[in-house]
Amino acid sequence: MAICASLLQIYEKSENSIRLVLLDEAFSKMTSDRIRPMMELFRRLQLQVLLISTVEKSTAIQPYCDITYSIVRHGDTNAIAPFIRLAAE
Repeated sequence: MAICASLLQIYEKSENSIRLVLLDEAFSKMTSDRIRPMMELFRRLQLQVLLISTVEKSTAIQPYCDITYSIVRHGDTNAIAPFIRLAAE
């Protein structure tokens, strides 16, 4: 919440600001019931969020994302692809 307030102070000074927020595993210690209100706040404030997260947190985060990618590292090789949620059987 504090980071949102700080960023808004900066972004509201310029009418044409990009309103970009970069977060690297910011929700790693949060439960899903605390992540959802933060994601809703980002959307209400019209912030563009680039978020890096673990797969475990993706269930709470992904519904609020317009685009989601999976990045996988195996040794020295990285792969990136659109995230596709597999249907439960």
